[in-house]
Amino acid sequence: MIDISSVKKTSAGGNKFWLQVMDNASDFIFSMFLKKKSETSAKMIALVKDLNAKGFKVKKIRCDRAGENMKFQDEAKNEGLGLTFEFTAPNTPQRNGRVERKFATAFGRVRAMMNTARMTETMCGNLWAEAADTATKLDTALVYQRGEQSSHQKF
Repeated sequence: MIDISSVKKTSAGGNKFWLQVMDNASDFIFSMFLKKKSETSAKMIALVKDLNAKGFKVKKIRCDRAGENMKFQDEAKNEGLGLTFEFTAPNTPQRNGRVERKFATAFGRVRAMMNTARMTETMCGNLWAEAADTATKLDTALVYQRGEQSSHQKF
């Protein structure tokens, strides 16, 4: 599942959009930061190729019918990635609810990190992408008993 959220402030790196990709089987989250939504295809194709090279066969992508996702579908087909696209109906974020919920949780973590650090509004605007990346890493780091692997590592 993939989804994009826009952020009010532009980060220090010039990013305005936050792209999240969630593996449906393991709940593993990938976060990428974009200057423009049109960068979605390139980032997603690179991620799919990287995962395939590591032995994780990406088969299906679920997303909404936004223009950047339709472009990604076309470019994935041109690259011969063999992906099946499953599009959710318009105005139904609940169909993409799991990744939408991950965004809400991560945004809460980002706000908490910045509030706890007592950052100024300017600093928050500049560093939101770094905080969001950290929140993603914290979300995918599961607590497990000694000697066991986390569920996404087992997968």
